[in-house]
Amino acid sequence: MTSAAWLSEHLSDRDLAFLVRVLVDRRRDHDRVVDILRDKPDLVEIMLDDPQLYERVADGSAAAERISPHMLYAILIRQVRRDLDRVAHTTDYVAPDGRVPVFDAGELRAFLDDHAKRDYLVELLASFTQLASPGAERSAGSDVPEPFPVAEPAAARSAGWRFSELDLAALERVRPLVDERDRFAVDRRTGDLSLFLAGTCAREESRPALFEAVREARVAAPTATLPEVLEALEGKAREAYQSAARHAIARATRVDGLFAALAESVHPARKVLNHLSERHLDPLRRTWFQAPLLEAGR
Repeated sequence: MTSAAWLSEHLSDRDLAFLVRVLVDRRRDHDRVVDILRDKPDLVEIMLDDPQLYERVADGSAAAERISPHMLYAILIRQVRRDLDRVAHTTDYVAPDGRVPVFDAGELRAFLDDHAKRDYLVELLASFTQLASPGAERSAGSDVPEPFPVAEPAAARSAGWRFSELDLAALERVRPLVDERDRFAVDRRTGDLSLFLAGTCAREESRPALFEAVREARVAAPTATLPEVLEALEGKAREAYQSAARHAIARATRVDGLFAALAESVHPARKVLNHLSERHLDPLRRTWFQAPLLEAGR
């Protein structure tokens, strides 16, 4: 999917109205401009790069606009790309007792310059944000929000299993029970969740939940250090994306190349999410994530 097609599919009319109010402030016919933008996703792509959008998000004034999760993360991911233009190195958890500089900013810039990978990260983040209640349990036969429908294995239903969309161990248990045609969805979600946990839960206050999820899924040894846990989650994501790329559904929908590329880029993807979480999501947490502002639909 091209970046223009992705924008057309994921951004709501409310998102476009927000763009217009912020960036086309000299016109009063905002509804007319929104109608024009619906047919010009290439122009929307250019507008999304404007730093004024991030300023509205960062100062909290955009919260009342009820923009979609896709819009919020599209703005934040582009800000991460601008951040990386100003640095030669990042830091990483390569030692059990702290972080050290790593000269990999160029690798992260290259990752985000691939618009398919960049847009996939936005979609990944939005899929978790849209959960009605993080960690809320669902029966194995219940519906899971699109675009990640998890199959309904009869064996899991009969066993009375319950699982959360943030439960890596449950996805591991379900995978052997689903039909081959349904494994693409499970593999994709396993890759996404592994990357999400490694990318957004490494900060100190989130580590207990991170370590618990990894222990329950047996992804790493019980005594693993944080760097070892992150490496193990990267490995799990890589394995899941490789499996997704080989699936017939991936080939039929022409996303096999994307998932193969993601499998090769798990490490820079995790580093981008680390930066996003620490520099941007943490400061915005109170404004954006303590009220159902991201529930807005089309």
